[in-house]
Amino acid sequence: MAPYYKIVTSHSALPLDQAILDTMEQQNKDELQKIEDRLAEAEKQEGETEISDALRAKATYLTKIGDKVRPTLIRPISSLSEEMADVCGVADL
Repeated sequence: MAPYYKIVTSHSALPLDQAILDTMEQQNKDELQKIEDRLAEAEKQEGETEISDALRAKATYLTKIGDKVRPTLIRPISSLSEEMADVCGVADL
């Protein structure tokens, strides 16, 4: 929740506690690393469904912690379009 905490403290709704912020940032970093590892494993050895699940987990987590920028940077649009064509079939798009 570090991004959300930064927003709240920047509007003076709460005083900034650097120790809390550092803890939150470390927790976010650890969780995102787990998700990235899961995504890398899915891309290497698993199928499209597992890749999609990992991307969805990453987007959900980033949204949960209040990150407004990184969810849009998960994958380029062209890459997502190709994946959707693989999963759905071209006629379904």
